[in-house]
Amino acid sequence: MNQIENKLKIVNTNQKKVKNSSCIYGLKAWFIATFAVIMILSCTQDIENLVGPSYSGYTIGVTAQYGGVGIVKSSGGSATIRMEVVTAAGVPVNGATVVLTSTLGTLSAASFTTVNGLATGTLTVGGTAGTAYVVASVENVSATTTVSILSF
Repeated sequence: MNQIENKLKIVNTNQKKVKNSSCIYGLKAWFIATFAVIMILSCTQDIENLVGPSYSGYTIGVTAQYGGVGIVKSSGGSATIRMEVVTAAGVPVNGATVVLTSTLGTLSAASFTTVNGLATGTLTVGGTAGTAYVVASVENVSATTTVSILSF
């Protein structure tokens, strides 16, 4: 009987260890997942194609944010176009007028005014697949980004 009781004690001890280790692994997995979400949400995509200086010494950059590898034309999807204007010292420019054009799709406006150096617009896909070249211009300088429009 003592042997059976000893083996039961060992089994109970091992079960407690397994429960404790699974709790620790669950906590580690939760921490890793939470950290990954925080990192993703706290990071914004860098502005592409910084170009300048303009007549006033401004530098402009533009990027398209749409996730994935492209926007499916039949979905009526859109991309957020983010424009940034800064001085040569990197100070955001308030009130700069940015003119935006695209080779495909429809833009939410033709020009934008920066607030704290930033302006955002929207490119809505049309009925044509291909690469939309989106050009942001301030004074005499322009920066370009692309949006892939897919046809599935």
